[in-house]
Amino acid sequence: MVGWALAFPQRSLADPPVFTGVPANVLVEADASGGATINFTKPTAIDDSGHASVYCDWFPGDRFPVGTTTVTCAASDPETYEESEVSFSILVLPHAQERSSSGAVTALLYYTKVKDVLTPLRNVHLTIIRQGKVAFQAAVPYAYPAGYGTQRSIRLLDLDGDSEPEVLLDLYSGGAHCCFSSTVYRYAGASYQTHAHFWGNLPYRLADLNHDRKREFITADDRFAYAFSSFAFSGFPIQIWTYDAGRFSNVTRSYPSLIRADAARMWRDYGSLRRQRYETEGALAAWAADQYLLHHRALVWRRLRESARAGLLTGNYRPTAYLRKLRLFLGRLGYAR
Repeated sequence: MVGWALAFPQRSLADPPVFTGVPANVLVEADASGGATINFTKPTAIDDSGHASVYCDWFPGDRFPVGTTTVTCAASDPETYEESEVSFSILVLPHAQERSSSGAVTALLYYTKVKDVLTPLRNVHLTIIRQGKVAFQAAVPYAYPAGYGTQRSIRLLDLDGDSEPEVLLDLYSGGAHCCFSSTVYRYAGASYQTHAHFWGNLPYRLADLNHDRKREFITADDRFAYAFSSFAFSGFPIQIWTYDAGRFSNVTRSYPSLIRADAARMWRDYGSLRRQRYETEGALAAWAADQYLLHHRALVWRRLRESARAGLLTGNYRPTAYLRKLRLFLGRLGYAR
């Protein structure tokens, strides 16, 4: 018996197959038809005698539904019949109404259009993907994408020059001409922080004014709306804002040439309104604000008093009451600094 055992030793079981290449988890956006075709690379495995056979419950090129699907693959040793399993996930996000990408960051904006004048867009929410993973998801409350979804609402821009793109979402509250706002989503180490800014009745435009690769927001001061006249005849002095390290800052005083150009435009508007016998108090208020920013307070009150004596202030106030209110208004808003 001993000799037989030595001549014919029992065969020991081999180690199970070992996977050598496992696909990473997949994250994609569905196409317009509501799913996604995924051409993943099937994993590979080896056993004691070489390459093991690998079978998966999904195949490369299969169409995956919206949601998370777990793909399980098994490797089998044909001689010992031992098996090993490995799994990875495929996450298909719904098809977005708007999207924007920059480098490893993609922002997806979702909303549902309905035939309702008061609330034409519903279920507004934002998803941010960073380096192949969902980094942020949240509903967008109390606002609609810019232009009720008829124009671009979301952009990825490096607003503060740190080589990490911010997600800039422009929103509109609805109404005849109000109101515009923007929300910036900034990546801060491990998560996204949100910072909102209210523009009011007036939109903005972006430009790199000082060529430092950081864009400024060029708009106007909405606080002048209805302050001295109807909205149609209100004047709005220029405002320039920056976004840096999670904060919006008013930097208008740093651009005197643009302030001078705006003041000249407001003075022309005042002259045009005066000749047509329309309300002039709104345009003059905006001109005065621009001049205050340029440190021309003496010029402001000399010209305003001259206009008052000449009967050239037309609108809703007596000249003395208008001048008094304007002085207080500019001081309260910080122009008299």
